[in-house]
Amino acid sequence: MRRLGATLAAAVMIVPLAGCSGGDPISMPDVVGKSLDVAKSDVERAGFDDDVEVVGGGMFGIVVESNWSVCSQEPASGEPIAGAPRLTVDRSCADQDDEDGQGQAESPSETAAPEPEEEPAVVITDISVDKLLDKLNSAGMGGIKVGDQFRLTAELFESDAWGVGASGDFSVFLKAKGGKDDLLVFVEEADTKKWTNGTSVEMVVEMVEVTIDGETTDGWLKAQTVKTLSGGTTDKAKQAAAERTLVKDLAMYADIMNTSLGRTVIDSINPSADGVTVLLNPSMAGVTVMQAQTLITQWNQNIVDALAEAGRGSSDGSVKYFLGGQLVAQNKEILDPWSVDFKGVLDQ
Repeated sequence: MRRLGATLAAAVMIVPLAGCSGGDPISMPDVVGKSLDVAKSDVERAGFDDDVEVVGGGMFGIVVESNWSVCSQEPASGEPIAGAPRLTVDRSCADQDDEDGQGQAESPSETAAPEPEEEPAVVITDISVDKLLDKLNSAGMGGIKVGDQFRLTAELFESDAWGVGASGDFSVFLKAKGGKDDLLVFVEEADTKKWTNGTSVEMVVEMVEVTIDGETTDGWLKAQTVKTLSGGTTDKAKQAAAERTLVKDLAMYADIMNTSLGRTVIDSINPSADGVTVLLNPSMAGVTVMQAQTLITQWNQNIVDALAEAGRGSSDGSVKYFLGGQLVAQNKEILDPWSVDFKGVLDQ
């Protein structure tokens, strides 16, 4: 068995060949690139039968000659052999080139990664609401494809129709054709907190596909960015506006009832902090109890619906009816706000 210490010390190894004999000068064969065993055989066939000097062999020396390649030789091919030829070997001559600085074989880890292909920049087309709507309504949607994006400035309206639709997306409407048409756009609900009718916004919208009841269709617009330009409001301001609208609607309703009956039966309908107060005109005393109960029941249903539309909720506060300063009816605000309990002169 080879001793490891002796092997480690072997930087230069002399390999004995068959005995030599005198004669004419011998030319060195070309053995670069050949395995060591083949190179030694070529040198011997050329007529040199003395020791060949082998340089290399690594830390553990040469065990199997066919596993080592000749990377350089002295003398060069065709030159006379004056002494023992020197063969420099390595496991791979590419490795030897790297060590000598003559070659730079790249390892996989050193190979530069391919440059990622740049995605084409998204083109955003500036367009008006009317023109975009015309394209969507034209044949082939005017050539608009899924993924196309558009920048537009628009006015919001029809806020009572905003909400989550069948697709699960929250949508708003943009005013088109001077208010004669609209354009639906999906947005994030959080972006709409300060929006109301008349709010001016700038949007970048993208054509998207939407799946409803298992069927996927295109032709829908989804906002990618939104910016409120003017007309935004707070929730408090929205509620105040809704209250003002409620007051007008209730006053208008009282006028309609009085006109339809041909006489004044309702003096006023006024929202209050805890509900609505209805002041009945004394002429109500001229109708039967049953007629008065029927009229008040009808009025109560419409008033409760008006409260809900104003954002108060159907059971947000009571509705009380007074005749001559006396409470004669009140809705069942908790259990059934559309129903009425009658009191005093009407409790018959």
